[in-house]
Amino acid sequence: MKGVYYKIEDKLKDNWNFTEIGKEINKHRTTIAKEILNHRFKKESVQYNSTFANCIHVDTCENAGLKSCKKSCINFKEKTCILLNSAPYVCNGCKKRSHCRYSKYYYRAKDANKEYNEFKSESRIGIRLSQEEIYQINNVITPLIKDQHQSINHVFINNPDLLYFSKPTFYSYVNLNFFFI
Repeated sequence: MKGVYYKIEDKLKDNWNFTEIGKEINKHRTTIAKEILNHRFKKESVQYNSTFANCIHVDTCENAGLKSCKKSCINFKEKTCILLNSAPYVCNGCKKRSHCRYSKYYYRAKDANKEYNEFKSESRIGIRLSQEEIYQINNVITPLIKDQHQSINHVFINNPDLLYFSKPTFYSYVNLNFFFI
């Protein structure tokens, strides 16, 4: 079965709008728009031996028409296709893209899926507590466990304001000896 990202990419190639794509994959159109804007990538225009100046200042710049009126110019500001300012924000389904001289934006399912998986992985790595937070938690839970002989589960359940993270995370921190229990 094709993943959601691939369905979005296919529908963009077929010039479906966000509402139609959303109905196809049971997501709101704004979710589709955010997905595309967050995961599109830019493909720079290539202008070998071209006199096309892709700069918004081409008519007023003292370097206009010269080869220096490219990205090396200090006044250079790239001209973009006006179609990229509105939905679908990408060139996937544009019929003019093969002849267009502007830089293009594309949505590629493979890249979007890779970025999502990397984000998920990174969000699960490492400790999310500062040294000060560890110290504060230690001052509360160590006496409860050592002196009052409360279980780790009991301490977790009775201190939700202090232990604002999940129970598995708390157990992981305990097992990694972040606290002086």
